[in-house]
Amino acid sequence: MNEKRRAWLKGLGLFALGVVLVVLVIRAIGTSFDELVDRARFSPGYAALALAVTALGNAAVAYRWKLLSEHRGDITLPFTNYFRVIMVTRLLGQFSSNLLMEVVGRSTGLRWQGDSRSLGRRLSTLLLERGLDVLLLCLMLGWALSVYGASPAIALLAFLGICAASVPLSGPFLRLSQHLLGVGGSFYLRLRGQRADVSLHDPRLSPALVQKIALLGVLRYVLVAAQYRAMGATVGVVLPPFFIGAATPVAQLSTVIALTPGSLGIQEAGWAGALSFLGLDEASTALFVVGQRLVLIASFALVAALAEALYRFQRGRRCPAESPTGAAVTEGSAPSASER
Repeated sequence: MNEKRRAWLKGLGLFALGVVLVVLVIRAIGTSFDELVDRARFSPGYAALALAVTALGNAAVAYRWKLLSEHRGDITLPFTNYFRVIMVTRLLGQFSSNLLMEVVGRSTGLRWQGDSRSLGRRLSTLLLERGLDVLLLCLMLGWALSVYGASPAIALLAFLGICAASVPLSGPFLRLSQHLLGVGGSFYLRLRGQRADVSLHDPRLSPALVQKIALLGVLRYVLVAAQYRAMGATVGVVLPPFFIGAATPVAQLSTVIALTPGSLGIQEAGWAGALSFLGLDEASTALFVVGQRLVLIASFALVAALAEALYRFQRGRRCPAESPTGAAVTEGSAPSASER
């Protein structure tokens, strides 16, 4: 059996495992698929809202990725390149390894878009971005546990406090993460008998840039929570704001360790556990668990098509100029070795 066929079989096996896990989650909740069909109510308005916030949330991630990638000034790529790579890899991640697509897939995709930096540099940027997401999710999980049972006003004030606190915390977190990534990368290269890649030790980000990156992370979290609330409402489950705000970090953190395609089954278990703990009824919990996955895939597909259209439109607007060798060069292409 060749490697390609083995990889396909492994992927199908993991996808089947994810489907089994979803079925087990629904059975554990205590409802049937017939009940879900009877309970479901499609809302075109909420479907449009889910699509809009999905596009805005991923656009915020793409812009943050661009800022982190280009703060040294050695590459400059159009925003549409980042947006396109993010949406394509996230759509593919629903049917393959979500974590692999989020890190390795995005790094490879950006290389094809014109980023000529080393693999270590691209991966370190994505790991920093992923780390910022985990940091904010942990803070939000702490918020949810600390205000459980409190009044809505206190919960809102505490939420705003956590959002504000995440900004000054992002600076030390980024500096420590950059240092650890640089040391780890250099050590790995020395073990392989290669020259240490000192480029992993990126210079410190400016305070203004750190603040912008942190605020984009908060915006992303709010949009992701709004996205899932709209997705649930699309199939007839309108969750209270605190429910979606408290359950989102649990579901999102579950994707960090998930091995199934798109965290299938594992993310559903996170949603089911959090919503059941918060007191949502069984039928609504089960319908949300199934409905959000279906609406998520459809939204990713449509936004990916939008990202592709924007990328092609942007590329078409750039007028190619003939280089001395006769090859066409375009704005936003990776700089050559002499240019760097």
